[in-house]
Formats: sequence, structure tokens, C-alpha cells
Amino acid sequence: GIDSDKLNWLQSNIFSTRSGRANAVSFMANWRYHGKYKADYNHSADFFDEQLEVRKYCKEHHYETLINVETFESIEQLIILGLVDELLNDKPLNDRAVFEEILATREASHWCQLSSEHSNGLGDGDYTSIYKALRAAELLHHLRNEYHQGFYYDSVQAMYHAYTKTLYQFDQAYRQFNAHAFPVLNKGKEILRQLDNKVEEIYVNWYLFQLGNCWDILLEKEKFIESWKLSDAPSQQTFYQRKVRNTLNNTKAKRVFVIISDALRYEVAKELTQRISDEKRFAATLETQLGVLPSYTQLGMAALLPHDQLSYGDKDGTVLVDGTSSSGRDNRNKQLAKHKGMAVSAKEFFSWSNTIGREKIKEAEVVYIYHDTIDAIGDKRPTEDKTFEACDDAIQELKDIVTRVINTLKANQVLITADHGFIFQQQLLQSSDKTELKIKPSNTLDAKKRYILGKHLSDEPSCWFGQVSTTAGSACDAKFLLPKGNNRFHFVGGAKFVHGGAMLQEVCVPVITIKEL
Repeated sequence: GIDSDKLNWLQSNIFSTRSGRANAVSFMANWRYHGKYKADYNHSADFFDEQLEVRKYCKEHHYETLINVETFESIEQLIILGLVDELLNDKPLNDRAVFEEILATREASHWCQLSSEHSNGLGDGDYTSIYKALRAAELLHHLRNEYHQGFYYDSVQAMYHAYTKTLYQFDQAYRQFNAHAFPVLNKGKEILRQLDNKVEEIYVNWYLFQLGNCWDILLEKEKFIESWKLSDAPSQQTFYQRKVRNTLNNTKAKRVFVIISDALRYEVAKELTQRISDEKRFAATLETQLGVLPSYTQLGMAALLPHDQLSYGDKDGTVLVDGTSSSGRDNRNKQLAKHKGMAVSAKEFFSWSNTIGREKIKEAEVVYIYHDTIDAIGDKRPTEDKTFEACDDAIQELKDIVTRVINTLKANQVLITADHGFIFQQQLLQSSDKTELKIKPSNTLDAKKRYILGKHLSDEPSCWFGQVSTTAGSACDAKFLLPKGNNRFHFVGGAKFVHGGAMLQEVCVPVITIKEL
């Protein structure tokens, strides 16, 4: 696969005739892909890789000259190192299409198909994961160069829509890189270590800072926390009337299924929508709604229920829906029952047989299915590092729920939405990521890393200050404080995974509409 004048070190091992070389290439290809003998090939290739000092003699070759070589694993690693070096260079790549072609070629090669651990320590899908991580890193690198001067928008509305069209890709690329790189790095394999550090630098130190800074300037300029309303992105608290009741009133649909996935942020929903559409069995369309503030579970879940008014209890942070508690599935089920609806957890839903499922829903016009995979993993310190793995699991689980709802329960329309999104970074937080309050509020209803909620709070210059009556349509005088940007009030418990604030990743709430083709 390399020009012969650069192979002097190997000449004594190469057939002298063209036909001999062609036969050798054919034989090796058949051996590599033979189900019974490929393990013997790997053993032999590792042996001769070392004996012939392939890495020593080939490391000076540009990775593009090695693209069609599959013989030795050290070549695979040299190609990866070459691609990594390309990405570590801050200059834009000359040809993104060529980079993608290289990745696609290598993903189809022998060493990406390994099914077991072998002598050089990478196996069982590791190379496939590495190339997927490289693809995500390349996209992040490209986006960084596209917006190298930072983000500048004329209005909150313009930036919100820029996020739904383009900027979400920063979050998606970062998640996909970490989802594929983390398992490799977790095995102690260092081949992506430098790139991992570079990705963190771009995402945490540049993107999150630039995004938060621009967003904060616009929120301040328009006093947006005091109005919290966009003309062409509906408010989350209108979801039931707008998406559920209007569908029942104005179409032939007898029943609407609503899947609420805790912490399903917009970029994850974007991937879910694409994967559902790619299968060509269902039509999936994605919209957004402006989430409530503070952007946390109890308030977000309550806002999605049918209601006339939201409020808080006098002594705690329980969100009341029309005067009754909305905490927990049982209370939400009671509220839905008033509107010919019902609530079920995804776990219970999967336990139903087809017959039981049809019996359970036969009297319901509205079925809310509560799914909790992302928040359950991300919102706990021992497991928050697995947040992006949980996102992948959630995508598959939500696809499975949709398939079963449509195929078995004969749904005409399925909606998927969330209570809030989230912010996540792998890098440990520093003291500069913390917002210190000059006066500690007393008699609070709730106090978390990204929000403080109470009825007697006062304005703090370093924070966003607002009223839940404005940001969620509540009928009480509850107020809140939020740290600006992606800062936290404290680091107690996990701090890498957070929500509750006003960042776009938290409040740009997805709504997916799915119909059978």
C-alpha cells in the first residue's frame, strides 16, 4: 500500500512479481475476514508487526498514504494519531469531505471489526468508538473555527433560534465525542488523551463561556427574565392545551400519547428525531417550547399537566396544580384523570402485555408515559460521569416506547417532550465557576446548585432575579435567584450535571411529534 521506493527496509519480504504480490494481497484479505481463522490472523499480524518494526519504519509516513493498509494494527494506530494531530492543529481542515472519507474507509477495515481483546490492548469495538469520537471532535473543531470571533446576535429571539438551528451542534458533538471516547480512556488507553483535553478546552473554556456571555448580555439588554416570553416559541405551561387538547378537539385522533423524558435536552431530542425518521416507518418532526424558570423537575412536570393555575405550598417547595400536589406519578395521575387521562411510568409500561396494555388505556383520551433515564443517572454524584451513556440509552428506550405505542396500542399520534434540559461538562469545576451570595437567603422553598426559590427573596446584582408568576404562569408570589452563565451556587453532591438556570441548554425544551407513515 506504500510506494515501493519508501519500502527499502521491507524489500526482502516482498514478492518480486506483480502476480505474486496480488496473490498475497488476496490471500491476506481472505484470511483477515475468515470467520474461523481471523483470530489466528490477529496473532500472526501482531507477531510480525513487532518483528518487522512496522511502527518504527512507518511513523514518518503521512497518515493519508496509509489509508488502504489493513495488514498491521500499528498502522491503524498511526492513522489515528495522524488524524488526532490534524485536529490538535487550530487551523481549519483543508477538506472536511476527505476527513470523513478516511473515517468511513477505516471504519470498514479489519481492525474495526475486532471481537476480542488482543495483544496491543485495543479490541471489542474500541477502534469503531475511536473513529466515531474523531468524527464528533472534527465537527466541534469545525464549529469552533466557524464562530472563532464568538457569538453575536441582535435579540434573545434571534439567539434562541440560532441555537435550535446550529449552535446545539456544539453540545451534540461534545456529547458524542465523550460517549465514544470515555470507554476507551476509561480502560487506560491514552490514544485520545490529548484530543480529550483539547475538546474540553474548546467546549468548556470557550463555547460555554462565549454562549453564556452572549446570552446573558441579551437577557439583560431586553430585561427578558421580567417578561420570559417569545413570540414564535410557545411557553411550556401551554403545552397541554396547545398540543394535546387541541389535537383531540380538532382532529380525528381518539387518544394522544405523551412521553415525558426527564432532562431530555434539545440536542438529544434532535438525534432521536433523526434516528426515528431514518428508519422510514414513522414521520418525526421537532419543535421547541420555552421552558419554565427555574428549569427543574417539579415545576417543569407540573407545567406539562392540564391546569388552570400553578402555585407553591406555604411550607415547602411542592408545586400545586389547581391547589393539589403534583409531586410523584400518583398525584399526576389524579390530575390527568380529571381530564380523561392517565399516567404510567416507562418501567410499568414495558411490563404490560399487549392485552393488559390495551385494557389499561381503553377509557383514556390522554396517556402520559414518564421516562427517567438521563436525570436518574446524571443527577447523582456517583453516576454523573455516565450522563452521556445515559443519553444513548434514553434514545433507544424512547424509540422502543414509540414503536410499541404505535404498533401495539394503535396510537395515531405520539408526543415526546421534557421537563427541562441540562448542562454537563466532564472537566472538574473550579472556584471561578461558583456564584457567591453576599446575603444567604432564609426561609427558602428550595435551594439547589442552579436556583434558589422562596417567597421572600430580594434582588442580588450577581444573579438573575425573577418571579415564577412571570416565568411559569404561577398564581403565587414565589421568587427565584439563578446564577448567571453556567455557574453554580455550590458544589455539594454532583456538580458536573446541573439544571435549573436560564441557559439555552436548560430552557430550550423539545417537542417531537411522531406519526406512523
